[in-house]
Amino acid sequence: MIIAVICVLAVGGTLIAMNGERNFRNNEPLEEQIPPVGDSAPQKDLELDVLQPIPTTDSREEKPSEENKEPASQKAPAEEKISREEGLFYRPVLGKVTNDFSVAEPIYSKTLDQYMVHTGVDIEAEEDSQVKAVAPGTVTAVFEDDKLGTTIQILHENGLVTQYSNLSSGVLVEEGDVVERSQVIGGVGRSALFESLEPPHLHFEVLKDGQPADPNEYVNF
Repeated sequence: MIIAVICVLAVGGTLIAMNGERNFRNNEPLEEQIPPVGDSAPQKDLELDVLQPIPTTDSREEKPSEENKEPASQKAPAEEKISREEGLFYRPVLGKVTNDFSVAEPIYSKTLDQYMVHTGVDIEAEEDSQVKAVAPGTVTAVFEDDKLGTTIQILHENGLVTQYSNLSSGVLVEEGDVVERSQVIGGVGRSALFESLEPPHLHFEVLKDGQPADPNEYVNF
């Protein structure tokens, strides 16, 4: 029995001595021989492909579309900013045009029963409807015309003259008066001898350098 115990102790001592000798040969601490686990395990450097960021709407620089750019040649100059809908002159009376301006081609006159040139625009309206100055100016004449009846002429700053005919007798201005745009100057009548068979209307003319000009170029009827 004693011999057996001695043998076991001898074998164990031999193993311990061999293990210690191996550790000293490797010159490594004992704890470093145990592989680390968990978070202490060394991380290997991984070579990953570098991905370029995908541009987004916010990161892209927005540039105006060439299709939406207005050509410089089509841009309206400052002096052309007034739209035709606004009109250069105020409408002298509300109503529909029954006879338009026509000097190149004669139109038929019911009263004279013949074709003749028409140097103004006839605007149908009820008798005594208000007739207004189309723009600021000075009244240069108030008279009775043999053909067109009671007539008022107004000189404007741009050198144009506007003429209002076939008025009622109750005119509200006289020669020398300064009038404002849309100021009432008289009423629609039936005083024009050459247009007496026409319904009540205002015969309106525009004179440029003393010659009749198309009123449609100055007023939106």
